[in-house]
Amino acid sequence: MMPPKVFEKKKYNTNTAKLVGTYAGEYINDYDLRLKQQLEAMMSEAKIHFNQASLAWSFRNYELAVQEVDEALRIVSEAFWYADETELEKKPHKLLHQIAKWKHDTIGCHLIKQGDEYIQRCKVAITHRRMGFSAGLTGTPVCTLCGKSEFDCEHSKDKTYWTRGGTNKQGECFICLEKSCTEHSDSYIYKVSPTTRITNPVLHEVSMVRRPRFPLARMQEVPISKEEIEANAGIIDESKGMVYTCHTCGGSCPGFQEFLGLDSEL
Repeated sequence: MMPPKVFEKKKYNTNTAKLVGTYAGEYINDYDLRLKQQLEAMMSEAKIHFNQASLAWSFRNYELAVQEVDEALRIVSEAFWYADETELEKKPHKLLHQIAKWKHDTIGCHLIKQGDEYIQRCKVAITHRRMGFSAGLTGTPVCTLCGKSEFDCEHSKDKTYWTRGGTNKQGECFICLEKSCTEHSDSYIYKVSPTTRITNPVLHEVSMVRRPRFPLARMQEVPISKEEIEANAGIIDESKGMVYTCHTCGGSCPGFQEFLGLDSEL
């Protein structure tokens, strides 16, 4: 489910209270502009964490450096997934390699032993897999503004409506639908374009797809077989507690691994 789109806000008072629930104008689809702004904000945040990582490392606070650079990589990886298959993917892709190479050269990127297997959490390796998850489910579609079934609702996704902030009985924000929202106060009314949410969902299956409807529905780690490691690093002697370094992020772009044969969900 995509959250409702918010365009404007007004202070809630006796004059604006009468606007609540009324038509606020046609919905102008500025998706490309909003996506660009979102990506710029995410990359700025990633750079802040990256700078903090570099500073922490220079002061020998190694634990903080690892935390900060991993957070920077998480954010820029998500930015890339939001921009996947658009012209906007170039900047987060470049920044991803820049930050990841610093981690590889300065801290190191390692495979993780988990049970009898090894797993790879390298953000370069994970992000370059063009694939994700699709949940097949059924449920009741309802309007995000009034909560009625989309068959009974009179709101149109091509229009905007004035909606007061605050939370419902379930603690969900009327504007963004998030719980514990601190951004949309009941002291304001917001110009919102509605969307649809699914209630009482029943999950039937999960499939792999080329491009998931929810951009962040991606793998977070990849299993690496013992044979793969030994083919590149030699025989594994686990009795010596050997640690294996991932070099995917240390060189040039490894290229994208395409998930062929399946269409995008979009």
